[in-house]
Amino acid sequence: MRASRGLVLGCAVLVLFTCFVAEAKDQSGAKTILVDCAKRDSINEALEDKSDELIIEISGTCQADVVIERNTVTLRGAGSGATVVAASSTAIFLDRVSRVSIENLTVQGGLEEPGEIGGAGIIVWFSTGVSVSNLVVENDQGKGMTVVGSEVVISDSVFQDTNGYGLQGNQSSLFFLGEVELLNNRFEGLLLSFGSRLTSPAAIRAIDNGEHGIALGEHSSATLYSVEVTDNVSDGISVGRGSVLVLGDVEVSNNRNGMMAMNGGQIHVAEEGGVAHVHDNT
Repeated sequence: MRASRGLVLGCAVLVLFTCFVAEAKDQSGAKTILVDCAKRDSINEALEDKSDELIIEISGTCQADVVIERNTVTLRGAGSGATVVAASSTAIFLDRVSRVSIENLTVQGGLEEPGEIGGAGIIVWFSTGVSVSNLVVENDQGKGMTVVGSEVVISDSVFQDTNGYGLQGNQSSLFFLGEVELLNNRFEGLLLSFGSRLTSPAAIRAIDNGEHGIALGEHSSATLYSVEVTDNVSDGISVGRGSVLVLGDVEVSNNRNGMMAMNGGQIHVAEEGGVAHVHDNT
């Protein structure tokens, strides 16, 4: 009987320890859930947790359409190979949330969908306090990342090899805190439209995109301090009706046109520290 009690107690301790490893709380009180996609764990199931603050650490390659409809959550890759591949539409969709971070992930395979917004690797829909960092968003049939009616901080991320825009802001406010690269997308590398605003003290590289490198549609604005726009099929930089672009140190070369402002759009080089190198455009 004593041996049985010891065995039961040992099993109970083992189970408790296992649960502690899989679901732990850090010093801030956030609950951490480990999702190992090689074991067919589910990100969406982890998101159903009711903790006030949630961190989901992802390992392996997850094929899923992740939908975030709760506040105060972090999706974080646990290793260099952590990847989310869209299952049937958008890989990661943020729907009217706040205080959400996406970190250290590769996001692939977002599919094009009918409608004004369409599909993308990541869609941020009417959300605030969103941050994304250390992402590679690539090989999407739709857009790389679409931001609608939201406030988003982006740092140290790459948007490449998509079948649409690399990064699109629609009625949104964007801030680039770390270097952003927009590479080899079918249309614009970066498109801002419908009153969007962008401030970037960090470097932006828009290279080898199928249309404009950077484009401001109607009634949008951007202040960009360090920009390299090269080898894009159409204009390096295009500014449309009612939009204003202020540039710091900018290199624009080997595009069809260097910089183009149309229908009352304006391009200014900053008075302090602003230098425009525009050359070898056809």
